[in-house]
Amino acid sequence: LTPHPLREIRVKTPYRHHKVVKAAQGVKIAAPGLEKAVAGSELFVIKDGDDVERAKQAVQGDLTDMLKNVVSEGVSVQASTLGSLEALLVFLKKSKIPVSAVNIGPIHKQDILRAGVNLEPKKKREYAVILAFDVDVERNAQMEADKLGVRVFKADIIYNLFDMWEKYLEDVRQEKLLQAADVVVFPCVLEILPDCIFAKRNPLILGCRVKEGIARVGTPLVVEKLNEKGKHEGFKSIGKVVSMQMNRTVVEQGKV
Repeated sequence: LTPHPLREIRVKTPYRHHKVVKAAQGVKIAAPGLEKAVAGSELFVIKDGDDVERAKQAVQGDLTDMLKNVVSEGVSVQASTLGSLEALLVFLKKSKIPVSAVNIGPIHKQDILRAGVNLEPKKKREYAVILAFDVDVERNAQMEADKLGVRVFKADIIYNLFDMWEKYLEDVRQEKLLQAADVVVFPCVLEILPDCIFAKRNPLILGCRVKEGIARVGTPLVVEKLNEKGKHEGFKSIGKVVSMQMNRTVVEQGKV
């Protein structure tokens, strides 16, 4: 079956019937069991006496080669055809983005659940992502993704997917830094400006210059203790940074 000349093959119109097609030709095949066919896979014609099992192995060959790039921990990938999936996997491998699951066709609820495994404890939550190339997301699948917190990035251009992933990864890094701000100490060296000491008691209000590192809200403050001879005798805690201003503007951090 072929569409009429100058007609788009995806538009629903009456088809022309052919017994033989030659050269490059788009056709539509009507046959039982096509729901198990994979879009983009090779098409073989089996004649009397041909080795059917050998043909099956040849069809499976491309998929087997692609699955070699799948690892135990990584993002999920979905594409419209076998060819586009292969191109996407090659690009992700070059970009050093690990892939733990692949599929072809629209994104279903089970695809979301599979990606959601990365939200479990001891898993990398940033991998609870599906990179969808030229495919749609079913409504119930999107609802499940919103419920679980699985991110679905859709694009018709591979490079756009990469940009979405990089931005998402940077947002995850920043979120982790904020979550660890009360636990992790980011070291810095401050120099007190003698002419900018406004209050010597609680709260201590003074001007400082950042000489090394980054000063943040919540950073513990210690001063060096010196003996009568000016030798180091340890450090004394004087509190922590509760607020900062720069040019009369409230800021969260100060740099060199």
